[in-house]
Amino acid sequence: MSFRKSGKTFPRFLKWSMDHANSYSLLKGCVTVDSGDIRPGDMFVQNRRGGIGHASVVMDACTDTAGNRLYLVGYSYMPAQEFHVERAAAEYGQGGWFTYHGYRRFLRDHIDLGEPQLRRFTR
Repeated sequence: MSFRKSGKTFPRFLKWSMDHANSYSLLKGCVTVDSGDIRPGDMFVQNRRGGIGHASVVMDACTDTAGNRLYLVGYSYMPAQEFHVERAAAEYGQGGWFTYHGYRRFLRDHIDLGEPQLRRFTR
């Protein structure tokens, strides 16, 4: 829903958006991302069937000297709390950066809210 088409004042539109935006709406409203095309701004979204879920944001990506893709990933436990960049332990990546499979394993090990799905906002 866009602000101009909603018929709401801007403050009412923001309130409606904040009330209805969550990990389930990200899962359903954003496009699927192929694991070979992960970019900064993409998200790992976990949500089984609505209700409580989780979203992590890819902050940066790089390639090591062996050609492996690595990712800095940030998240928060609630949207209203502080956001932080998570440091990857050795079993999930290298040098504090996550591998794709390492971050998926990290989420399964620490945040049991469903299988992580890659998503991206459309332009």
